[in-house]
Amino acid sequence: MTSAVAPAIEHSSLRRAWTQIVARVVSEEDDEETRRKKQLLLLVTLAKASVCPMWYGLYFVAGASAAGLGPLFYQVLTFGSVAVFMKNRNLDTFRFRQELLILLAPIYIHVALGGFAASSGVLLWAFLAPLIAVLFHGAKASLPWFLALVGTVVGLSFLEPLLASRAIALPAGASTFFFVINIAAVTGLVYLAIRYFSSLLAAEKAGQIRLITQLGEAASELSRVVAQLRERNEALVEVSEHKSRFLATMSHELRTPLNAIIGYSD
Repeated sequence: MTSAVAPAIEHSSLRRAWTQIVARVVSEEDDEETRRKKQLLLLVTLAKASVCPMWYGLYFVAGASAAGLGPLFYQVLTFGSVAVFMKNRNLDTFRFRQELLILLAPIYIHVALGGFAASSGVLLWAFLAPLIAVLFHGAKASLPWFLALVGTVVGLSFLEPLLASRAIALPAGASTFFFVINIAAVTGLVYLAIRYFSSLLAAEKAGQIRLITQLGEAASELSRVVAQLRERNEALVEVSEHKSRFLATMSHELRTPLNAIIGYSD
């Protein structure tokens, strides 16, 4: 009984904690889209920071303590950034800080490990910075982040001989493990992000289709009402014509005896 209740309590506690955090970052002035972006970015940020202990723990175990400082500092700075976000509720500055941390942390680890050959593809994490910029900024505003990433990668390629000479020799199994994890994690996050926003676009498209259908039904109903009004107007015109003819006839029929009466009176 106790073992069955414990997961429910834990799940309820996590949900309650998440609700409290979200309540601290949203404000009454935020529209629905801003609220959604705040929650999504906060969720991605906390999820990424929560796996950092495993990341730097593995680096420390593998003998790459200098590289392990990268995810350690990223976690500390991220929690500090979240605390500031909960205080000022400014999405733009929070987004900029996280994009900058996501861009710089993998670059630091890449340099600490000793370049492309020794870093096991950790630089792939830096590609999340322009991805987040695309999703939360838009295509035009994300271009500087993409150019910064490309420029950094090109610059690191020129430093590769220097970095390779200082490379940290990781165990073969550890190097393969990091390479697989880096590729799987980054591609998984990219897939989930694209799928999430694709679902939003699909929902928006379905809403537009429903709106178009409703507008079509409203147009049909309006056409039917207009047709009924036209028929009633034609009927009123016909009644008016009948009334005019009736009055003209009655005027003629009344004028004849009245003229006789007037003549008789004279």
